[in-house]
Amino acid sequence: MGSIVATAAILLVCVLLGEACRYCVPQEQCLVGGWNQNVCLLNFVCCDVLNTNDSRSEPNVESNSESASPSSAEEYIPIQPPVSSVPQNNVPTEPDVPITYWPPKISVPQTNDGANDEQPKPTKRTPPGDRKDTASLFPWVVALFYEGAYLTGGTLIDPKVILTGAHGIMRNMIEYKIEVRAGEFVMNTSNETRSYEKRVVERIVRHEGFIEWRRINNVALIFVKTPFVLSDRIGVLALPRPEASFVGRLCTVAGWKMVSSQDQSPTRVMTNFELPVVDRKTCETQFRSINSNWNLDSSLICAGGEIKRDICFGGEGFALFCSLGEGNTHVYEQVGIAAWCMGSGLKALPGLYTNVTMFRSWIDDRIASYG
Repeated sequence: MGSIVATAAILLVCVLLGEACRYCVPQEQCLVGGWNQNVCLLNFVCCDVLNTNDSRSEPNVESNSESASPSSAEEYIPIQPPVSSVPQNNVPTEPDVPITYWPPKISVPQTNDGANDEQPKPTKRTPPGDRKDTASLFPWVVALFYEGAYLTGGTLIDPKVILTGAHGIMRNMIEYKIEVRAGEFVMNTSNETRSYEKRVVERIVRHEGFIEWRRINNVALIFVKTPFVLSDRIGVLALPRPEASFVGRLCTVAGWKMVSSQDQSPTRVMTNFELPVVDRKTCETQFRSINSNWNLDSSLICAGGEIKRDICFGGEGFALFCSLGEGNTHVYEQVGIAAWCMGSGLKALPGLYTNVTMFRSWIDDRIASYG
């Protein structure tokens, strides 16, 4: 676990160092070295041109921007600060768009008297607070596994659809080898008293403008073959209005945080933290204390900023959600997708989350097309 924390810290420092070096990567991943070898730490070297023949690199990486993306965001992280590239058509212009719950209405098996019940409004939940609790508090939280190994987190927004970060799903992954689990509380332990449900993935839809190594347009939809059966432990989370703002709100992030790393199947317990949504100017100011050129991409928002209050290391892909407020304080909607965790061993910095409000129309359109 210590080596993982150290590596994450090294990569994060590299990200924030600015224009002194383009990439900080292991020697074997560099084809042409950079001029300033003093900015990268430990076993990393400054690199101008990456070795695209590295066997660990991910094949068939798309490039939807003027700058080509590296082969694998899992192996190295860019030095150059992000530049906004979110397509403008992601921001709807129509005013007063109502909140839509997926699905608006679900048919259920008939009761003995022949009457059908409708899907209720999103289930009200006890205010989360900072604690470990059962899966029924956050029934929309799901975990994705690839060939039996934990992959990333996600959110159930429809009985058949999971919202997650595109960075957690590699392009060469085969759909039927991905398994989605819902209703699970403690992973890799015999202490769980109630079983989880699992589904096989049928389709993966990643945002067309996703830039992997910069986490821009970092959103994906996972469609499962068979819908989940909703219950007190498995439920859906609402999506926000496209024009909604949550700056200053105290919201919650929940997911399976690693609590033991003694073997290849670490125990993960569902953990949650309340985090404030930080305004863009404040967020940029905090990061610019490390890198004066850093800019927050418009596809990202910031939340948190206190040391050891995050779900780092396996927490990416999970939802940042806020209460509706105004009499609905125990009903939630998703505000962000954990995109980049800052870690707990460095200077207190906010976490970066995909701005779900910006992609509301994209999500609606893809569900209508593929759902």
